[in-house]
Amino acid sequence: MTGARSAYRSLVWLLVLGLGAQFFLAGLGVGVMAARASSGQRRLGSVLQIVSLLLLQFAAIGKMSRQTIGMSVGLVVLMGLQSPQASEYLDGMGTRAKLSAK
Repeated sequence: MTGARSAYRSLVWLLVLGLGAQFFLAGLGVGVMAARASSGQRRLGSVLQIVSLLLLQFAAIGKMSRQTIGMSVGLVVLMGLQSPQASEYLDGMGTRAKLSAK
């Protein structure tokens, strides 16, 4: 149990550092190095999605509180919605809804 809890804590800090790096790469994407920063930002986003899944697993294995497990589920959902594949799918749904409304 304590191993899962310490792994959870370490992954939380890894996620916090990764999110800070995401903001940094987003700032670089606005400037001159847009192409290189955006590919790095996509790769880092994929890694952070995996980290969020691992957080959920370690929260369940470590028998953490329902609130902690619930927040881990919410994090996985939010990270999934921000993925490029999900955003393309959601954009397509909005386009279909606009077309059907006409």
